[in-house]
Amino acid sequence: VTDVQEDSIFLDFTFLRDTATYLYTYPGEIEGLRRWYMTRVRFPAYGEKTLTVSYRIKSILHDSYITKETFDIYSDRLFYYDLSPAGFWGDGVVADFKVMLDARRNIERFCELKLVNLPGKPKVEDGIYTYEASNLDLEKAGAIEVLYDNTAEKESAEVLRRRIDTNWITSLKSSNESGKKLEDIFDTDFATSLRCGKGDWIEVRLDTNALIRGVGIIGGNTADKNSYYDYARIKRLKIEVWTKSYENYEGEKDSLVSVDPETADEFRMEYLGERDIGKPGKIERILTLEDKDYSTFHSDAFEPFLHLLFSRKVGFRDNCNLRITVLDVYPGRKYDEVCISELFILGYWKKWDY
Repeated sequence: VTDVQEDSIFLDFTFLRDTATYLYTYPGEIEGLRRWYMTRVRFPAYGEKTLTVSYRIKSILHDSYITKETFDIYSDRLFYYDLSPAGFWGDGVVADFKVMLDARRNIERFCELKLVNLPGKPKVEDGIYTYEASNLDLEKAGAIEVLYDNTAEKESAEVLRRRIDTNWITSLKSSNESGKKLEDIFDTDFATSLRCGKGDWIEVRLDTNALIRGVGIIGGNTADKNSYYDYARIKRLKIEVWTKSYENYEGEKDSLVSVDPETADEFRMEYLGERDIGKPGKIERILTLEDKDYSTFHSDAFEPFLHLLFSRKVGFRDNCNLRITVLDVYPGRKYDEVCISELFILGYWKKWDY
């Protein structure tokens, strides 16, 4: 728990720890450490107050003992509110009981609600779960449980956290620069986009201190649904990376990102050597991108909409430059121009600062 508020006023609280065996609807019986947070709130007779409790949930980071690189791992999250302690208030019976669970924000961001367990069957309307009862015995009412998966929003925040600083870009150019704002693909504003044509390319040159750990692209004009389908979207692209060194933790030696045959037409390296090859080489991939459905896009949970060109398990460093060329498109309803909303280059500063 990070803070407790009573009608927007922050309250002091203390806590103590103990262990207990829990019986959840999901995943069943488990034993764990409990932390009890205690504060004092005074209710006037027949009065009403609003309590707001803010809390954090830890995520797992898979760390490497030889670098500072971490790989975020997310799983189902469980909100559990035990009603039985309130059964010791008076006779423990609530004459008029009402609980409302507002999940609209979660649903908008593609959070999957796997379980919503209230003391009885709730009424569900537009993402709001409401349960009302008379003379509810809190000691026997059980618990309020919500099992959910908000991986999309958490992974999107992680992508933004790892995105390189635009100051690391020493040169940014395109084969067709007339009236084009190349900076729009690095502004984290999904209402702006770069417009180009079939056959055009974008080239990014990076500072020698930049180490790249992942490249992804969000295609299309994502300002709104009509703009997305009115303009063309990338169907096939070529990405070329010039580098003195690459690292691959995907598995097989000298095998870069695992590629599904249905989405990759070709893959080849003009120079393929050991790690720290020490001489310039070029890696080239030609990929076919899925034509994403705009209904799956949200600016706060964009990761499922991201086309990953190189995963974070593949790294490039030392004089790293890349070029993306549009080879084919999904036609727009009104315009032939191709839109690119954002280009995400993930990485770190300096060779060993990762």
